[in-house]
Amino acid sequence: MKPGEINHGFDPTEAEPWTSVGVGSTNEIVQLFIYDPYTEYVSNIVLVVRASDTNNVSVTQTNGFTDGDNPLTIIGKEATSNATIEVRVQGMTNAIAALHVMVLPWITNSIGIYRIVDTNSPGTSPVGGPAATNIIATLNSVYTQACVHFTLATNLDMHISYDLFRDGKLEEWEKQVVRAAITNHATWSEHRRVHLLRRSANSKEFGFARVGFPWAVAFTHDTGLNLPLPTNLVLVTVAHEVGHQLGLSTRNDLQPDGKRENHDLGTPPSGTAALMRQYWDKPPPPPEPRWMRHDDWKKANLEAEARTR
Repeated sequence: MKPGEINHGFDPTEAEPWTSVGVGSTNEIVQLFIYDPYTEYVSNIVLVVRASDTNNVSVTQTNGFTDGDNPLTIIGKEATSNATIEVRVQGMTNAIAALHVMVLPWITNSIGIYRIVDTNSPGTSPVGGPAATNIIATLNSVYTQACVHFTLATNLDMHISYDLFRDGKLEEWEKQVVRAAITNHATWSEHRRVHLLRRSANSKEFGFARVGFPWAVAFTHDTGLNLPLPTNLVLVTVAHEVGHQLGLSTRNDLQPDGKRENHDLGTPPSGTAALMRQYWDKPPPPPEPRWMRHDDWKKANLEAEARTR
C-alpha cells in the first residue's frame, strides 16, 4: 500500500489484504513489495488473476518486478465482491501471497445540506460550520473506497421551532421535534440529507443519526463555551453520521454502555483511525478517522444504490 493511501480502499486487517476499485476505474494505491537483495528470485515472481476472476479485474504489471516496491495499477472491469490476484513463482500454481479485490459499481447520491435555525430562539443562530462544498469534498474523499459519490442538491437554512427550553441547545427531549420535522418533511427531493445545528445539550455528542434513515445531524459549536468546533471535527462527524445512513458499521461492536449501536471499536491499521468508531467523551485524536473495513465498502455501496431505486 502506498504511504498516505490507507483511507482510499485498503484493508490489511484480514489474513490476506483487500483493496477496492470501481467498475471502469483504476486503483493505484497498492504496491508489491519484494525483498530479494541478491536478485536471485525476483525475476521469477509473477502476478496472476485467478481464472474465475479475469472478467472482473486485471493488473497492468504481471512480471518483470524489481527488488523493493513495485507500484501496481489495478483495473476494475465487472462488479464482484471478491476477485483475487495471486503472487506466484513462475511455473508454479500455488500462491505465495494474495490480494483480494472488491470491484464495485460507482453509485451517485444527491445530498441536501440544511442549517437548522429556530427563529424564536436567537441562541440557535448563526449555525456556521463548514461550507457545503467542503462537506461534499470530505464525503467524496471518505467514500471513494466504497465507490459512492455525492453531489450537492440543496444548501439552505431550515426553520424548525425546536428550542422549547430557549437555551440555544438541543435538549434530549427536544430531539423528538427535530427528528419528526426532518423525517416527515413533505418536499424532500434528495437521496440523503445532512442537518447542521448550533449545539447540543449533551457534552459528549458531536452528531447523531438513525441507522438506515436518510438524514444525519452534526453540531457546529461546543456545549460549554459555545465556541465553533474545529472544522475538521465537524467534517468527520458528518462523514461518520452519513455512515449510519449507509447502514454502517457491519462490525457493530458491543459499546461501553452494553449496547450494539453500529460502531467499530476494533483496532484499525497503522496510520489511520476507524470512521465508524464512537468517541464518547472527547474528539478523536489524530489521525482523522476515515478508514472503513472491506465489509463496509460493500454495505455502503449497496445502501447507496438502494436509495436511487
